[in-house]
Amino acid sequence: MTGIRSSEAAVWLACALATTAAADEIALAGGSRLTGSVTAIAENGSVTLDTPLSPAPVTLTGGAIRIIAFSQPAAPAQPGDTRVRLVNGDVLPGELRALDGGALTLATTFAGDVTVPRRLVARLDLGVAPNRTIYDGPMSLEGWDADRWTYRDESFLSQENGARISRRFDLPRQFVLRFHLNWRNAPNLQVAFAESGSGEPLSDAYLIQFNHAGIELKRQRANTPRPVSLTALNRPPEQFTQSEVEVEIRVDRATSKLQLLLDGQLEARIDDPTGPPPAGDRVSFRSNLGGEATHRITRIQLLSWNAAGDRHRTEERGDPKTDALIDAEGSRYSGELETIRSGPDGPVLRFKSPLLDKPMEIPAAEVSTVFLAADVPTAADSSPLVLKLQGAGELRAERCVFAGDKLTVRHPLLGDWTLKRGALRAVERRDPPPAASPK
Repeated sequence: MTGIRSSEAAVWLACALATTAAADEIALAGGSRLTGSVTAIAENGSVTLDTPLSPAPVTLTGGAIRIIAFSQPAAPAQPGDTRVRLVNGDVLPGELRALDGGALTLATTFAGDVTVPRRLVARLDLGVAPNRTIYDGPMSLEGWDADRWTYRDESFLSQENGARISRRFDLPRQFVLRFHLNWRNAPNLQVAFAESGSGEPLSDAYLIQFNHAGIELKRQRANTPRPVSLTALNRPPEQFTQSEVEVEIRVDRATSKLQLLLDGQLEARIDDPTGPPPAGDRVSFRSNLGGEATHRITRIQLLSWNAAGDRHRTEERGDPKTDALIDAEGSRYSGELETIRSGPDGPVLRFKSPLLDKPMEIPAAEVSTVFLAADVPTAADSSPLVLKLQGAGELRAERCVFAGDKLTVRHPLLGDWTLKRGALRAVERRDPPPAASPK
């Protein structure tokens, strides 16, 4: 967020103010922080802050501000059990209402009933159980045991061999670990999770290792000198052209099964045959660098996970020219989703398949995922803002302004939308895509 111009800060801060907050924190470009209550944003991006440090409101220039953080409502509205994924990757949480006449109607907590053209919908995930957020950061080193790792700009950084940072969490039997890794020169990182003990080499844990050879997931048992390899991917660092990767690991300790996703794509489903899974509650990052290399870790998330309800949502898309329906038992049908209508016990999907004599009508409660045929080419999206919604929703935005309790967002596909201020968890500013190299 550093180096934001005043005009950019005005957009960023106007959007950030849309979140309801009991206590606000402003992080300045130089690393200092101020807390209080943000009361106004001027057209030039300056911010007025009521703070206990001053008897009068403080005005900060937009260029001096890196980020504003807001606390979240204690009891946010329930977002519904359906997630609508658009063709650009955005996610809208809500409750299914109808699909008819080329448009999908979704009941939402952030904008009431909204209508989305069918051609912009890529998939529907139904029966989504809300995941509880265990951790979302980092915002500081507080709570972490850090050895030769530093904190800067919402990131953990290390340039040293053997450096380690770890923390204990209240991990359930089923959980998701996500983090974003950037590196300079070459990565050599080991991440331990569900770890017991103090992180000594012979502790009990799952390990994921990323170095010049690729990515490997291992099972380390206590007092066993060599970990057991569970899966290895031929994904060396040079395959990641921007020297970064988003890692997601889904852990089901009830069945000793794991899933590994890279940049949102499922890479491996993994069975752990080594016996009882690790029962620990610690997550650690260990840097094994040399020379001028650097690790930078951002966007660390830990979530509870409903593995049973999520098991079909990593299915392959299949033929993009036809619709596909996957039911709760894992059966797949290709064909056409004709309509969605209200039924006595909830929405009912009417799906026509060449494998069936007549269209089937199936309750939404018995459906896991629906893929819709794509007829809109995806293009590079340069929207500078990403709005994080309650219920794991996400919207890109070209601009947003607010007045009172309403937020107006200009979406690159959907145009102008009016949202409720309290629907936002956060607003992130994206760096512009790198310019193409001249030929």
